[in-house]
Amino acid sequence: MDALDGYITTVQKSQQKSASAEDTQFTQKVTDARLRSEALLASL
Repeated sequence: MDALDGYITTVQKSQQKSASAEDTQFTQKVTDARLRSEALLASL
């Protein structure tokens, strides 16, 4: 079970590395949208 957990962790880490560029762009878009909606609410 410990060996399996270690393997799963390794796979998850490698997937995070390979998808990091797209994830970063997506996170940036979400953050921008959130900031914009907060600014709109604040200006009302």
